[in-house]
Amino acid sequence: MGKRYVIPFLLFLFLDCRNEEMDKTTENLLWLMIARSAGVTYNNGASLVFTKNAPGSYAPSVFNETVMASFTIQPGLTNSLSMDIHSGIISGTPTQSSGKLPYTVNFNQGRAYARLNIQVEETAGSGACNETGVHIGCTDSQPFSCTDRQTVCFKTLLACRRDTNCY
Repeated sequence: MGKRYVIPFLLFLFLDCRNEEMDKTTENLLWLMIARSAGVTYNNGASLVFTKNAPGSYAPSVFNETVMASFTIQPGLTNSLSMDIHSGIISGTPTQSSGKLPYTVNFNQGRAYARLNIQVEETAGSGACNETGVHIGCTDSQPFSCTDRQTVCFKTLLACRRDTNCY
């Protein structure tokens, strides 16, 4: 039974049993199971940004999990990046720049998962959107861009950060 079905099922079971006698230990155990859902995240939910031809790594933040960890990632990593299946660390020295690509990391056979984007910028900081002023080649009406995407300008900083080549 998937995580998204277990919690509602346990809550239903708990509420259904309120009409009958339930010992305090069972009730506490149910509340503990509901409250202790496992979780995993990378980079506080922001894209993982690597730099072409430079080593880099990102470790997951795992919470509410006490058993031995195992990780998988879909689709499989390419571009000289890999994941340690025991620690969840994503690392490597990518050889090609790329825009944001979506991945899903499964933790402990689906007890939790994280959706993330991995981006490889051409040089350090070249994917960062300018936060002030007008980017080179842009106008006052569309001042935002990043070095990896010089030919495209954006009206808002948020639009720039949503672009596949910028952050």
